[in-house]
Amino acid sequence: MKKRVIAVLISAILLYQPLSVSAAAAPDGMTDASKTPAAQNGAWDAWCEEWETIKTDWTQVAMSPGSDETEMNFAWYTKEGEEASFVYGQTPDLSDGQSAAVSESPAQTGYKSSKVVIKDLKPGTTYYYQVGGKEICSFTTDADTSSFSFIFVGDPQIGSSNPEKAKTPEDILKPSFAAAQSEAVRNDTFNWNDTLTKAYEKTNRLASFVLSSGD
Repeated sequence: MKKRVIAVLISAILLYQPLSVSAAAAPDGMTDASKTPAAQNGAWDAWCEEWETIKTDWTQVAMSPGSDETEMNFAWYTKEGEEASFVYGQTPDLSDGQSAAVSESPAQTGYKSSKVVIKDLKPGTTYYYQVGGKEICSFTTDADTSSFSFIFVGDPQIGSSNPEKAKTPEDILKPSFAAAQSEAVRNDTFNWNDTLTKAYEKTNRLASFVLSSGD
């Protein structure tokens, strides 16, 4: 389960990707990610390079804890016309893989919302999974489920550092606004990732998940 936090850090970023084309309030102030200590040693440059490969990819997978310690939830977008599949098992190459039922519902134009709940997970076990034939990933459940730790945070307002104001729907469609919003989300997710990483370290890397309040 400790590896869940890593997935949550990624999910926190990915779930806010659609904001790259939405309105955002003018910022009270912007923390320039490139000027922070976390940006040193090429970290910011690497982030920007990776951002260019994922900023418009809405098919990435978000993980979240299930109803109890024996479950894990997965959600992602599947492009219309493509098959949504989910395979998981306990061997790194998924030679023991089994398919999980994928529930689908309409999403925004061109995409379907795909969701999976895997159940009966054993404590202290590493599981491997693959979505739609992509890279095989993994997570590990807690060995001791009698107690757990989590991180509680406020609404991160990803993208609110955009200096441009969108007062009308037409403003959102302006190329300048879209570009500024993309840069704002890139900036804010870098800072947010740094915040979550530091919070995780504060728990001695024992936190099982992150709970974020907000709208």
